[in-house]
Amino acid sequence: MDRPDYIFAKPDLSRVLEAQEKNLRQEVAQYSAESLGAERFPVTEAALIEKFTIAPLEVDWAQESVRKEEVMERRPDEFSRGRSFQRLEVVLRITVPYRGDRQLFDFSPTSFPNMVPQAKVREGELEFVYQAAQNELARLRQEHDENVGMVKGCIAKVNELLAAYHDQLPAHVRQALESRKNQLNVVDTQLADLGFNIRRHPVPPPVTVPVKRKQIIPPLPPAVRAGSTQPHRILDDQAYDEILKFLADMSVAIERNPSTFADIREEPLRDWFLVALNGAFKGDATGETFNREGKTDISIRVDGNVIFIAECKFWGGEKVLLETIDQLLGYLTWRDSKAGILIFSKNAGFTAVLAQINDVVGRHPNFVRHLPYSAETGFRFVLRNKSDTGREHVVTLLAFHIPKTGD
Repeated sequence: MDRPDYIFAKPDLSRVLEAQEKNLRQEVAQYSAESLGAERFPVTEAALIEKFTIAPLEVDWAQESVRKEEVMERRPDEFSRGRSFQRLEVVLRITVPYRGDRQLFDFSPTSFPNMVPQAKVREGELEFVYQAAQNELARLRQEHDENVGMVKGCIAKVNELLAAYHDQLPAHVRQALESRKNQLNVVDTQLADLGFNIRRHPVPPPVTVPVKRKQIIPPLPPAVRAGSTQPHRILDDQAYDEILKFLADMSVAIERNPSTFADIREEPLRDWFLVALNGAFKGDATGETFNREGKTDISIRVDGNVIFIAECKFWGGEKVLLETIDQLLGYLTWRDSKAGILIFSKNAGFTAVLAQINDVVGRHPNFVRHLPYSAETGFRFVLRNKSDTGREHVVTLLAFHIPKTGD
């Protein structure tokens, strides 16, 4: 039998939470003066609290599911040294769903744990495994009750530590931000006294986001267990369109702030979109739904699978757009169904740029067809998978105009 792992066995959760606070201070210590401007400070504070919040553990014991298996096991013969015999044994696999940060099952809520439970921890599911001969089944009930009791006790203590951590988190965030601002002010004052005129680089303004963040990751169907053969999650059409509409609406902020965006580079512009997206949408018990993973500019990962990818590029004509499509197709797996491309144009003749996009996309060797799309500067089309011509991907391209200050 594959024995479950010991959980809540690593010392010690309180040290992990202390490390989180240290990570918070280290991150804020790298913030620039521009990112801590007065009008951005509340946005930064809320984003940090969101990022360093840890989802507590919640186990739905009422949804316990039991599966029985029978196995033949070879056991040593107690009455005959060196011999063994085979017998039929029963294996019980008991699963219960949970929500919260999976890593919390690793660490002990106490400094010196006396006893630790055993279970397999999967994404969204705990599995308890027990095995006994048919004439010993009664002890399985006792083992499970003892195991569950230990798990419940550990979870209660873990969540108690988390509650204390979260109570102090806003104060730690404010303290770290104020400390960084004071540090920057001291340096600026010293440089000013030496006759240096410090020039600030413009940064994007804060983006207004909904008071209640929208859920974009649909839950698994009730009949599907996370430990069984699980269908690959895909981004549904409504969530896909909501994300794209939000991105399109952000173009207004770009066009209304030409001096802020005129000299901005591709990477900080992409990060601005990431912060705004994470402020507007949330996933399944995660603090940061949108992230940058590897070479992919923007992605959403759920249950270990990427369900949305978007690439960001400055307009560089036909060659750059075709290369961007190639790059995107290189990231898309067979299972990925939806993706996006964000094109930023500093050309004065933005209308002429828009007029080229459909024709350029149509010349790509993996192009299949154009799809109707209502956004004024948006285009939707279907591309063939690079390695399987029978598999298609829906891609939406959004073009943004970044006007120069003189436009």
